[in-house]
Amino acid sequence: MDRAFTTSQRAVISFTDQVVDPGRVAEAEVVALREHLSDRSIVELLLVIGHYSGIALLAETVRLDLDESAQMAVADLAARNTSDGR
Repeated sequence: MDRAFTTSQRAVISFTDQVVDPGRVAEAEVVALREHLSDRSIVELLLVIGHYSGIALLAETVRLDLDESAQMAVADLAARNTSDGR
C-alpha cells in the first residue's frame, strides 16, 4: 500500500479503518490525519464513512443481491483481509 497511495491518502485509509472497527480511533491517528485535512474535512470524511456504513447495513439487512462482479470484489477483499489478520 505504501507506493500505491500518497501520505495523505494513507492517513485517510488508516483513519477510516479505525473508524469502521469497533472502538475508538487512536488519538495518534487523529493527529496524523490533521496534518493532511482540516477539522471540517475530517467531519465530512466521518459523514461519508457513516453514510457508506449505513448503506452496507441496509444492504445486509434486506439481503440485497450484488451483481456477480461486485460479489467477487467483496469476496476477494474479505479473503485478503482475513489472510492478513484483520
